[in-house]
Amino acid sequence: MEKKSMRMQQQKLKPQEQDPQIKSFITSNFNQTNLSMEGYMRVAAEEVEELRRRNRELEREVEEMKTEMIQLWRRTVVAEEAEERLCSQLAELEVESLDQAREYQSRILFLMDQYSRLSSSSSVNVSSS
Repeated sequence: MEKKSMRMQQQKLKPQEQDPQIKSFITSNFNQTNLSMEGYMRVAAEEVEELRRRNRELEREVEEMKTEMIQLWRRTVVAEEAEERLCSQLAELEVESLDQAREYQSRILFLMDQYSRLSSSSSVNVSSS
């Protein structure tokens, strides 16, 4: 069955091959197609090479960005640690200043009390004289 269909195809092709115009048309179209395929393949190869080059550039940029991001992350960690130390120191200073303010207030009250005693004792002494 396959041989029969192959013979039929060959018989169909034989009259075309005998016609010089058809043969010329087929040959010229084949050559044009072949040339355009070569050109297409050349362009495709150039595009593939350009895409590979661009991919390498992008990979380099990604690596640079990763390195920069790691450096920024490290700086952020250092800044956060410094902020924590500063907050801790500030809290200590606030406690110390509050203690000092309380001491000064207590001292002022003590001095005011002494002054008022001295004043009252002086006025008693002045009136008794």
